[in-house]
Amino acid sequence: MIRRLLFWSLFVCFIFPPSLFPQAWTPPRGEGYVSLTFEDMFVKDHFLSSGDRIDIGHIRTIGIVQSIEYGITDRLGANLSLPVVASKYYGPDPHQIPIDNGNYHGGTQDFRVGLQYSVRQRPIAVTPFVTFIIPSRDYTFYAHSAVGTNQRELALGIAAGGRFERLLPNAYFQAAYSYGIVGLVTGVRPNRNRMSLEGGYFVGRHLTFRVLADSQITQGGFNIPQDFPQINDFPLVADERWRHHDQSANINSLNLGGGIDVALGRRWDVSAALTHSLWGQNGHAMRTGLSAGISWSFRTPWARPTNADIAPPTTSTTHAH
Repeated sequence: MIRRLLFWSLFVCFIFPPSLFPQAWTPPRGEGYVSLTFEDMFVKDHFLSSGDRIDIGHIRTIGIVQSIEYGITDRLGANLSLPVVASKYYGPDPHQIPIDNGNYHGGTQDFRVGLQYSVRQRPIAVTPFVTFIIPSRDYTFYAHSAVGTNQRELALGIAAGGRFERLLPNAYFQAAYSYGIVGLVTGVRPNRNRMSLEGGYFVGRHLTFRVLADSQITQGGFNIPQDFPQINDFPLVADERWRHHDQSANINSLNLGGGIDVALGRRWDVSAALTHSLWGQNGHAMRTGLSAGISWSFRTPWARPTNADIAPPTTSTTHAH
């Protein structure tokens, strides 16, 4: 039964997805969204600090992200998500065995709990937010095929979005910036600046095309290979600092992509997106990143009445008493 449920979850997510980019608009009071997203990422190369790419093996990562967003008030929203990830590495330089033995290894990754507050809604929506990232368990982080970095993080940010009502009435944009604060790792604190930009165009009422960009610039951290002289003997020699390099490296990146959204009625939305790493330092070079899933909007008894809810009942003018 569990295998069947997992198979159908993967199938549905592969066909139908929601957007995972930061949102500048919060749900109305008492309303929310539930989404299920499938992700498939393929890493062909690794970036050095110079930006050069080297091929030391390939990484395939698949995952399901369950998330919910809810409007506490018309301005205050909350969100919660938990990815379930499986990854495998196949190449000549595994970090450690058995996790890098060429088979998939995985499990739950990190809880993401967030709050956002809309300080302005027109003409440009402006929404500060805070996100807490908490590992769901003490998983292995020293591996090519690790599900994550196993770090707590506090991210403070702001999102903004709007419409080009005069020039392009069917177009919109939204952008977000966050500053992620992490703990001290082998003498450094690699805090992360993250930025995302999205532009979209509505084609009718049900179809939207999107252009996507996201970037990370790390403040501090180690560079590869110059800060790890033992890397020449890798994987035979691995000191404590190298074992934490995924947590402490000065990882920078720039990814570009595009996507499509389709509205299926009033409650259901499906979408898909494809991204690619254009540039990076000290991290993974993503050749393809596919996301696909489905989202469902819901209303609770605390939601504001709609026009249909408050409309008076229709009275027949032909009925004879």
